[in-house]
Amino acid sequence: QQAAAAFSCLFAAALLDITVDRARGDLTHTYIHSFVGGYITDRNQVCCDVEPFVTESLKSISFYSRQAIIVSPSMCLIGNRIAATRAVKARSTILEIITIGAGWTESNMNEHCNDYAEDLCDRCINLWNCLVSSSVKLPTSVLEQTWHRVVEAGYLSLLEGFSKVLNCSTEGRALMSMDLATFSSGINQLNSQ
Repeated sequence: QQAAAAFSCLFAAALLDITVDRARGDLTHTYIHSFVGGYITDRNQVCCDVEPFVTESLKSISFYSRQAIIVSPSMCLIGNRIAATRAVKARSTILEIITIGAGWTESNMNEHCNDYAEDLCDRCINLWNCLVSSSVKLPTSVLEQTWHRVVEAGYLSLLEGFSKVLNCSTEGRALMSMDLATFSSGINQLNSQ
């Protein structure tokens, strides 16, 4: 829903730009509504005070709409990243990595990944399933961008968590690699479907 809302901001900015162009076109018509409430039948009769005000107002609205269009893609990206980070519960993943503590310095090899890697992968897959099976059909481009942000948030949460581990043995690094490979293979299985 947050991703769709971010894209609707871009739509609103484009709509504002079209409105400005339409308003500019309306000024060229013969009938112009004056600010005192009456209609002036001839464009030449427009008071000298009114036309500069209308022209300046249109310039301001046009400038605002162009700035909104320039900023909207960045706002969509930031909104998607924030929503994806919250959706994958990146903070809890980072905390789980940190709480392993001495497990990262052990000198024995583990055969299985940590639970947080599988949980993170499951959350991402569940998010994708919710997006695809939603009663509101989102455009493919929105789905793709949202999915990319979810995967990005997953990888970044792993990277952030690993960077918080201060002491790590060679076996601990191997376990980190196994966790990363587990997440990556789970995501790739979904991508290949």
